[in-house]
Amino acid sequence: MKGAWELIPVGLIVAAAIYGAMHVGNLPERVAIHFNAKGEPDNWMDRKIAIWLAPGFALFFFIAISIAQVYLPQLPSIYLWKTLLVFLMANVQVATVLYGEGQLRSPLLGIAPALVLLVGYGIWQMVFAMMTQGKG
Repeated sequence: MKGAWELIPVGLIVAAAIYGAMHVGNLPERVAIHFNAKGEPDNWMDRKIAIWLAPGFALFFFIAISIAQVYLPQLPSIYLWKTLLVFLMANVQVATVLYGEGQLRSPLLGIAPALVLLVGYGIWQMVFAMMTQGKG
């Protein structure tokens, strides 16, 4: 059963890659891939490479954290961290495509749900660790 849960992040990676591949023709030749604090694009990349950037990072996180799970089996939360990071990169993919197609005013709006989940879970983990530190 534990292995079946791995299908969630794998499915997100595959879905993000397919989504990008399906929309590559709708994107301008150069796609904004990074934004400054004001939300203005400050780095661009060829669209045929840009659509593989977020799924590539998602795959990297998946593999790296899967390797870490072998050496840190006592951390059951590591699976959720892996899934949340992959979910964030899938959101980055969608936001990149929607912004490139002119359908999203700010890419931050596209990744906000994943960022809220990731940061919220991190805060919850820290609070839980602090509350249980002296017990045991």
